[in-house]
Amino acid sequence: MLAHATVLEGRETEVPPGRSQWERAYAAWRLALDDDAGWRLLDGRIRELGDPRLRAVSAAAVREALPRVLLTIHAAEAVRAARVRGGDAAARQHVAVMKGFVRDSTVKAVLAEATAPVASAVRLRIDTAAGPGEAPGVLIRAAGALVDDSEADLRVLRVVLGAKDPVAAGAADAVASAVHVRAVACVNKKAQDESAVGDPDLTAALDRLRAAQRLAASGHVRVPIERDLGVLLANVLMLSCTEAVRNAEAAPRAGVRHADRLLSDAEPRLDELRELRLNAEDYAKVRDTVAAAACQALAGYFNATGDVAPAIAGYRRALTVAVSAEGRSVIQQNIDTLAAAVPSHLPSEWWDGAASATGSCRRCGRREFMPEDGYPYCDICVATGARGGGGGREVSPVAATAGCLVVLAGIVALLVVLLTG
Repeated sequence: MLAHATVLEGRETEVPPGRSQWERAYAAWRLALDDDAGWRLLDGRIRELGDPRLRAVSAAAVREALPRVLLTIHAAEAVRAARVRGGDAAARQHVAVMKGFVRDSTVKAVLAEATAPVASAVRLRIDTAAGPGEAPGVLIRAAGALVDDSEADLRVLRVVLGAKDPVAAGAADAVASAVHVRAVACVNKKAQDESAVGDPDLTAALDRLRAAQRLAASGHVRVPIERDLGVLLANVLMLSCTEAVRNAEAAPRAGVRHADRLLSDAEPRLDELRELRLNAEDYAKVRDTVAAAACQALAGYFNATGDVAPAIAGYRRALTVAVSAEGRSVIQQNIDTLAAAVPSHLPSEWWDGAASATGSCRRCGRREFMPEDGYPYCDICVATGARGGGGGREVSPVAATAGCLVVLAGIVALLVVLLTG
């Protein structure tokens, strides 16, 4: 008892007791529990006292109840440690020491009892959260509050009980499902209006679904969340494509900037969409739509400015996004058309056609934008004349623009099919 009391008093000190001190206290209790003579002595002492208050007390009853009493005190310590951010290791250590003391179902029962108020708090939070009938903004805030306010409780349950424990897993699934329902309800209400790209509620809905996906403990809860997250992510990408095309049509001289922004914003979302295992056909359709929208902005830019180098760089980047043979072919035609439009004016040593041994552009040293045919100059240098010289073909600016417009028709047709298909 003295060893245990010393450990409990040490909890409030600057250096809390470690695992070895807890184990020494339990070792002392184990010696006492296994000492049959000592328990017989206790029975004799109870009889000698003859105290009416002790008539229902026996050494056997005390001996049987003592481990649970000790573990109940320790379970509270495990929960307390788990509530402190960064205290997961300490909490798990407490649980491990408890399991080393008693190797039956007592530890599990005691831990369940200690965490019952935590699980109840999670259930109450879900039951009192705003329901699907509320306005979109209310729903998205309610979903966010469920995530933020429940994470600490879910961590306690996961650390103390174990991630696979039915109570811990059930609580995590309940929060994930509640967040999922509210995020989807918000999006569905927004769908009744014309949602704009960057709508804070749609952006927040994506974040809430990602949080629900992370919290979900069971496959049957996680899979529907991932499905709806994929659908919403694809829709947001489509909205981004529509906005980029509209902006480029309104200001074609800024087309390169709009295409670059679209491709930069789409890249991480396309990676996430791939991880969500979206239907392969739908995933390819989204990628082609992004590429086609970027190409339309780039074509408008070239037709308005005649500036080849940025347009070729943008087309090359869009080519890495496109998936379908039709889409890639159209983009490559634009690249070839623009490259052919550049007048030749450079020395022959810059266009001799020998492949670069280093895989980088012989003129500027770039490795990106290198053509697939082994030519030693990147598309940027091609655009400024490195592919010219005696073997180059001069194309008048008018012819170049016409060629671009013919290819653009294919891009527009592809974009319409993808956006309305």
